[in-house]
Amino acid sequence: MWSADVVKTIQDPTGRREVRIVRNSDGSFAFEEWRLSAYHSAIVRRGEFWEPISKGRTFADSPETAEREARAGVDWLIPQ
Repeated sequence: MWSADVVKTIQDPTGRREVRIVRNSDGSFAFEEWRLSAYHSAIVRRGEFWEPISKGRTFADSPETAEREARAGVDWLIPQ
């Protein structure tokens, strides 16, 4: 996706999805949603890889603000 450093990771209970709170190269913060996906290849057999599923990118002034935005905008992080 973009060039950023991960400052916090929030995983779902299954360990197959996560939200990454990142610091962008300009100093702003954002969140990215990722999922663990599987692939099958005759060359490498079966494997898994992290795939980004974010639809856009937010820009926040702090990691706390980026996390609040994630908890309000990512379905599996919203309290039921």
